[in-house]
Amino acid sequence: ARLTRAGGHVGENSSAGSSDSSEDVTISGGEPVLAWSERDGCYWGGCITGGRVRAGAREVRVEWEDGSPTSWVNVIAVVLLDRIPPPSELAAASGVWAVFEHDVEDGVVTWRDFYEAELSHGEVAAAGSVALQWAEDGNCFEAPPTSLRTFLSTVPEGRLKLSV
Repeated sequence: ARLTRAGGHVGENSSAGSSDSSEDVTISGGEPVLAWSERDGCYWGGCITGGRVRAGAREVRVEWEDGSPTSWVNVIAVVLLDRIPPPSELAAASGVWAVFEHDVEDGVVTWRDFYEAELSHGEVAAAGSVALQWAEDGNCFEAPPTSLRTFLSTVPEGRLKLSV
């Protein structure tokens, strides 16, 4: 399997916040994302510049950080980098992105590298961690929910607002 990851400094100086499953998630443009690129079959960093529903599918327009032409991407292949998912989205065997490496300067996260992982189970342990398995090599690990990101498609349809 090919390692799929974001290139560059994704989510710089972000202040990711947790949201409750009952809260709406509004996309207003400019949100940093990881999104699937049909160009090379990998996930890359970018930002949202538009949103639409086309033939029943929710899509966002992504402006790629490497300067490639913008493209429309289905929300099943888009991860908001600044949104910590609520526990209701951490379902068993769901695909997520987990922070593998990061740099902190003066208490501010300046760089994060996310990699694909799969939840072993969706329950947050008493210690506040979630059991996961890396998609690339199958190694198991634990991580706090704050280091995970889910696909936009996990947001209930009526709660995802595309206002761009």
